[in-house]
Amino acid sequence: MLAYLVDKYVWNSIHPRLPRMFGLRQDFIVLNDCVDIAQAQTLLIAAASAPPIMSSRVVGAGRAIDGGYTDNAPIPPQSAHERSKTLVLLTRHYPKLPALFQWRERTYWQPSRRVPVSTWDCTSKTTVLEAYELGRRDAAAAISGALLRQ
Repeated sequence: MLAYLVDKYVWNSIHPRLPRMFGLRQDFIVLNDCVDIAQAQTLLIAAASAPPIMSSRVVGAGRAIDGGYTDNAPIPPQSAHERSKTLVLLTRHYPKLPALFQWRERTYWQPSRRVPVSTWDCTSKTTVLEAYELGRRDAAAAISGALLRQ
């Protein structure tokens, strides 16, 4: 948890390195590969497990938690060609970066401002509709800007 918070608030990193230094690693598992509903349920609960509130779950030969602890925008290993063709849609706003930018051979697109939904806030002030409208407005602005440049 400490490594996650340092990367998020101190270094403001999209793909943090500190959690890996503490032994956390990413693993990409296809939900369709689960052999039954119980295995799929365990995988989905593990993907949402956020210590210290929710404990990790046993998945395969190890323990699993929410992948956001290891990376804010998890991406499976890619070749250079795959990276150059990848668009990463971010759900977190990085104020020091432009809306659309390239980093490590990938293209990233971030929201124009902080998304008005919190992971832990389920109160009436937090709505998915506001987040949807932000995305819709950002997409419309990007499309109209692209059309003006043509």
